[in-house]
Amino acid sequence: MTVEVIGWNKGLLVISAIRFFMESGKLGLADSKRKVEEILDGESVQFSLTGCQKEEAEEELRRLGLIFEWVDED
Repeated sequence: MTVEVIGWNKGLLVISAIRFFMESGKLGLADSKRKVEEILDGESVQFSLTGCQKEEAEEELRRLGLIFEWVDED
């Protein structure tokens, strides 16, 4: 499943977001950090989640302070 992060809320948990991308997106540290930096710069970022269920991901993305939407994969 693919998620697109389209923004962030004040209080974004940056380090936790990097860790989430590493664990749930199966990305390395450098790629995860780069994605979070892009989000902070106002860019939208897409990535595939492989390490968790959709409901878990939604809850965690909200807790982290990320604004997101699911990408249709028809």
